[in-house]
Amino acid sequence: MGHKTLSLYDIMDIGKKGELTLPNFQRRFIWKRNQIEELLESVISGYFMGSFLFLEVRPDDAPFSPMLIEGVENIYDNVELNPHYMILDGQQRITSLFYALYAPDISLADTKYPYKYYLNLRKATNILYKNDSAELDEAIISTRFKKYDNINLQYEEAIIPFTKLASLKSFEEAWLEGYRNFCEKNGKLDHNELNDFRRLREDIGKYQIEIISLAQNEFTILEIVEIFVRVNSKGTALKVFELLTSRFYQFGINLREMWEYCFEEYEYIRIYSEDLTDQKLPQYILQAIALKRNINPKKKNLFELKETNFKDDWLTASRHIEEAYTRLSNIKNGGYGVRKGWIPYAPMVPPLAVLLYRLEDRGSSAANLNKIHRWYWASIFSNRYERSTDTRAFNDVKEVTDWFDNNEEEPEVIQGLEYDDIELYDRAQ
Repeated sequence: MGHKTLSLYDIMDIGKKGELTLPNFQRRFIWKRNQIEELLESVISGYFMGSFLFLEVRPDDAPFSPMLIEGVENIYDNVELNPHYMILDGQQRITSLFYALYAPDISLADTKYPYKYYLNLRKATNILYKNDSAELDEAIISTRFKKYDNINLQYEEAIIPFTKLASLKSFEEAWLEGYRNFCEKNGKLDHNELNDFRRLREDIGKYQIEIISLAQNEFTILEIVEIFVRVNSKGTALKVFELLTSRFYQFGINLREMWEYCFEEYEYIRIYSEDLTDQKLPQYILQAIALKRNINPKKKNLFELKETNFKDDWLTASRHIEEAYTRLSNIKNGGYGVRKGWIPYAPMVPPLAVLLYRLEDRGSSAANLNKIHRWYWASIFSNRYERSTDTRAFNDVKEVTDWFDNNEEEPEVIQGLEYDDIELYDRAQ
């Protein structure tokens, strides 16, 4: 683990080069305009904004699929991914700084519009260097309108776009020199004011950010993910599908494309999914793959699924997940007659899918199909899948599969079911 400081502009530079990246399980940029304003206020005031956590990676062997910082490709058309660092903590702050300094044409959270940020230099320097009692937030302006794109208005009110603070050249040559000429022409040139403006830009350039860095070779992929989850514990929990999507990229496996294919190809998978962003059905497919491979489908085990034959296993598992939903929805021909929203225990879908696969693999005999029916109804009536479903699914697939091959090996759920265990709804209640 390393510790160092980088200037604000150093961080922006490695982001622009495609060297500072995001692992593609990171959430999208969600900060609102007022949050960006508060962050800019911290920078201008020289206040500590918190440290960032980076993962140092090998460019040709990064453990996760890299993404550019949001907005970079909107500004730099030819930038290429060349990951040296991945952001584990600090995404929203870094993206906010890039957004303010480079003004990519993307909308902010809770709005359909992009916003631009401006700084009232006169007001800011009076507050910082001349003990003006105003609040610094009054000097920061964010707007979606083009009022302050008027260069003469900028010079008249000493309001500079943050994009002109992005580099010394853009500040000195593209803005401050024009401001100086404007003031001189109008008889308002104040050299002390110019010096204060330069001082403020220099102070922003000196702003240092603490970086804690982890080396790729010092941690397993799972340990890195656990660190990410811990430092982002206030956010939405990551789904295993997102993590695997990122981990598998290095093997040429595009899980998102494979899920999109399933969503378009299979009628019942589409019906039972909320939409393409729904993570429940993809996780069921992953659980079915684990069960097919005789692995307990716990989250930890799903994340450690091997890439060997994964595409073939995904196709097989998704086809039988579709078959499971088809059978659940069918009121005839051995179906279970349920509809969307009425599946008694949805976590039964992966083991049902794998049992249908094992049935097909053994020739789809009526006797073995009847065994699946008995397992299904016994599990429903005994509330077997009310809790602890991962291990229960693993044990059930093993026991029912053994029962296929040996009539004497009746599963525990069949042996232990008593009429008193069956809970039926009483309309009289």
